[in-house]
Amino acid sequence: MASKHYTSFSLVFLAAATILLAGHAHGTKDLCQGFEHESVCRTLVQGLSDPHEALKPAIHQLIIEGRRALMFANSQKKNTFLDDCKENFSFAIEDLQACLRVLKNDHLNVLQKGDLLNSLSAVVSFYESCNDTYLEAATMNPSIKNPFGKIETVLNPMISTVLALATQLP
Repeated sequence: MASKHYTSFSLVFLAAATILLAGHAHGTKDLCQGFEHESVCRTLVQGLSDPHEALKPAIHQLIIEGRRALMFANSQKKNTFLDDCKENFSFAIEDLQACLRVLKNDHLNVLQKGDLLNSLSAVVSFYESCNDTYLEAATMNPSIKNPFGKIETVLNPMISTVLALATQLP
């Protein structure tokens, strides 16, 4: 009876090892390993192992979240700080769309990769600028609160993950 359990365990172990090693044998790599926001990365890349292909759905998702942020901004009571954020969210969406246009090329040259990285870095700046605007306003008037706090907790890990993915491009 004991040998039956050992045989079953051995077969299960062998099957699991075969599955794991098969991924490595085909050159599958874990794009998200070691990322600061590893779980966010896994959600964004959807199991893809090629950074070029993984960036496309990741950027699409970031555009969706950026549009949500813009819609939220449009639903808020108008103020000077809000206008800056709306403008920054719009610029971020435009830059992300430009990134998707660059990614239509299967093989990026050095200039295209540089453009992609610059655009993604600009998106980081646009999102941070909105937060900075409210932080600065709060120093002058403590009653001013950033209405985008929750949104930024979603956007910031996403954009830093997308930027990290872009650095893996050949």
